[in-house]
Amino acid sequence: MPRVELRSEESRDGLMVRVLVLILIGMAAATGIAGAELVRLGYDDGSAEDAIWMDGLRGHAVLYDAPCENWILSGVEILGKLAPEPRSEMLIVEVWDRNLSLLSRATDRARSYFSDNLTWSVVDIPDTTVSGSFLISVYEFAGVYVGVDNSSRYQRSALTARNPNRILPWDLENRSYNQTNWMIRALGSSPAPRISLEMKRERASQASPAEIRVMALDEDDNLLRAALYIIDNSSHEIVWSEMKPLEGGRADLEFSWPAAARQISLDGSYYGPVFAANELGVPENVSHLLAFSVPAILEGRENLTLFVQAYFGQDGRFNALIDSYGRAYYLSSDLVERTMPGGNYSQFAMENISLVPGESRIGFLKMRLPANIEEEAVEFAGPVLLAGSAQEGYGLRLEETAARSGEYIILAEVQDLAFNVVRMAGDEMARVA
Repeated sequence: MPRVELRSEESRDGLMVRVLVLILIGMAAATGIAGAELVRLGYDDGSAEDAIWMDGLRGHAVLYDAPCENWILSGVEILGKLAPEPRSEMLIVEVWDRNLSLLSRATDRARSYFSDNLTWSVVDIPDTTVSGSFLISVYEFAGVYVGVDNSSRYQRSALTARNPNRILPWDLENRSYNQTNWMIRALGSSPAPRISLEMKRERASQASPAEIRVMALDEDDNLLRAALYIIDNSSHEIVWSEMKPLEGGRADLEFSWPAAARQISLDGSYYGPVFAANELGVPENVSHLLAFSVPAILEGRENLTLFVQAYFGQDGRFNALIDSYGRAYYLSSDLVERTMPGGNYSQFAMENISLVPGESRIGFLKMRLPANIEEEAVEFAGPVLLAGSAQEGYGLRLEETAARSGEYIILAEVQDLAFNVVRMAGDEMARVA
């Protein structure tokens, strides 16, 4: 799956933690109905490790899959800069279908988009309807350096040539195919869902939760999920979230909030509220062990910092720590027994777990809805220094605590399979006495 974000920094789940942080910052704009206009698809993390120009025949190309049938591709975003002595002023962007047939072309002067520094520029192309796989090719005729991200292994970048259209063998010197991602993104759109939000009971307590109704309609029948966020109107912190799967083109959902917040506990100390989301689509045999996830940063040896997801069970126990590439830094004995029954956990921990008590630290994501541009949207609870043993989950737990008295903003979010995200803040607030 590509890295996906929206022009307003919105996205869907299941992507890199650093992307999730950007998505959540975008909540600051959600003061009413907020629909995505253009979805941005890409296979880079936004930071270039290199930049490369081609000769006069070859082009940089990226293979994409349309997020839905009849997706409208409207623009191509390129990270680039002018070559010191460009051989050509011409820039050509082409869109090919799965059979390498030309669907669309835009031609312009490279200097209209790029300068002597690496910058992102959007090349408008005629609206092009794409379904299934399609290829975006950029020909700069040795006039532009195109940014390269080598932090991911998507294997979606290619070399192409025209007349006839073809994909060329990968023969770039000192540049590995599986660690080269051209920083070329696709911008497009499809019908976004329409949502409404109704507060059915505003008073919230553990005995009598607040009740919220969320309704969604989607023209192209590809709803994916709905989420509800509870935000402290005083601190602007997100104290609670809940997600529900959707399908088809219509949904009528009931959410309830028992006046609670989620926090991390360790040896009698508490950190939070943290941004904890219930996990969707987890295999049934481990769903109770991976019931919630919290975006986090792992601090290890030599000041190494990694973006990870911390997973907790329905009972709050810490069961896994996994990065965006699927590398596991910790798996609990319960999780190992479920997935590799009969094994020796002590031996497994010695060979596979890289967390070191007394040395490894984990910071857990806290999110707030900023009231102004000076207020920080993201910070981390902790970091907490791990202690104890892997067998005991280092003593980490995800717990619920009573929300403090006051007013709470209700924010609903609906996503579809085409990466559209629509958010709505309620006119009324939930209240905790």
